[in-house]
Amino acid sequence: MIPTAAPIIVEKWAKIHIPLNLQWQYAALLLAGPYIGEYFGMYQQGPWDKLVHLYSGFAIGFGIIFTWGIILRKYQLWLPLWVEIAILIVTKGFIAMLWEVAEFFWDLVLGTSAQDHNFDTMTDMMLGTLPSIFTGWAVARYRTTGRFAYVGWLLTAPQPPSLLKS
Repeated sequence: MIPTAAPIIVEKWAKIHIPLNLQWQYAALLLAGPYIGEYFGMYQQGPWDKLVHLYSGFAIGFGIIFTWGIILRKYQLWLPLWVEIAILIVTKGFIAMLWEVAEFFWDLVLGTSAQDHNFDTMTDMMLGTLPSIFTGWAVARYRTTGRFAYVGWLLTAPQPPSLLKS
């Protein structure tokens, strides 16, 4: 229940507005992963698990970019481009690791079977982190050439005026 309400909780707590397209990406991730993946046993059938982890890299990467844009504006920060990209990749890698720890925990506590073995865990973390390299590249392209307008929109997504006051 709490994971499905996370965007609402975050909006109320942080006093931000999460764009609807990010909320849809989050909903698709929850639907594909814990619900379809585990409830219908798709994790054990074919490449479903790998596709979910790959998709998570993009969906969560876009969420990180959105969050980063709010932080940059709120605190009027400017960092070198390579630092922004490093933060994006490291943050997504950390989230991928936390996801795998959560899968391990739920497998132990609830008797689920989200993890098969070490090879599965390592490939899941790699597939979850690799898209952040692409999203980092997209941020670099936006910052240097103005391309990838979606990334630019995430970095400057409209927020309540009170949020940006220090």
